[in-house]
Amino acid sequence: MMYGIAKSILFLVGEEPVMVVTCGDVKVSQSWLKQHLVAKGKAKMADAEATAAITGFPLGGVCPFALQQPVGVLIDASLRRFPVVYIAAGSPRSAAPVTVEQLLAITGGEPCDVCIGTG
Repeated sequence: MMYGIAKSILFLVGEEPVMVVTCGDVKVSQSWLKQHLVAKGKAKMADAEATAAITGFPLGGVCPFALQQPVGVLIDASLRRFPVVYIAAGSPRSAAPVTVEQLLAITGGEPCDVCIGTG
């Protein structure tokens, strides 16, 4: 069975946090992210300190649910290439298998297409 590795990246768009969950082999387009959100202000990746403070998880272990603060979650279309994806489960040494449909349901996330390229 083919599976993918998901990455959960926290962005600050203006002052609002938003998490993008996508495949490990693609890059989030910050301009596409802003367009998708119809947002004003700069989109930038949150640093390690802000990520830990907002999500409650360290870099490399950011789980897209059970977050410390409410955060909008976007699930990128790149994940649909795989029947199962592995998400970080709270630490850099743990992962959990889910389908994209499960991920959407668990996170209350919104489908999007904000990434460039595939490996």
